[in-house]
Amino acid sequence: MKPNKKTAVVLSLVLTGVLSAVVMSSSATEPPALQEEIIQEQHSADSRMKPRVMAQVGSTAITSKELEDYKAYKSFEATPAQTDLLLLEELIQEELFLQLAKEKGVYATLDEGKEEALRLREILKKQPKPIQETQKNE
Repeated sequence: MKPNKKTAVVLSLVLTGVLSAVVMSSSATEPPALQEEIIQEQHSADSRMKPRVMAQVGSTAITSKELEDYKAYKSFEATPAQTDLLLLEELIQEELFLQLAKEKGVYATLDEGKEEALRLREILKKQPKPIQETQKNE
C-alpha cells in the first residue's frame, strides 16, 4: 500500500493541528509552582524599586508597591484578572472608607480585630509555602 500525496498532506495538517493545540493548552494555564515563582520574582523586583505614589487619598499615599501586593493577593481569587486601574480604584475606595470611618469615629473592637487576624491567618495557611514565606518576610 503506497501512501498518496493527499493522505500525507492531510495527516501532516492533522498532526500539526494537534501539536499546536497541545502547546497552546499547556501554556494557557501555568502550574501553581510557576505562578508562585513569577509572584516571587515580581515581589523581589518590586522591593528593589522605589515605590511610586499612584494616588493620593487625603493624607494617605497609595504606592506602586501596595498596588503590586494587592494584585498578587487578588491573583489567587477565582475572579478573572483585573486591570491595574480597576485594582487602584478598589484601593482608593477602601482608603476612602477607612478615612470616613475614622472621621465618623467608627472603629473595630479588639475582638473584631482578632477575629479578622485569625481569618486572614487561615487564608495564609492555605497558600503555598513560598507565598507564606513571602508574607512572613514583610
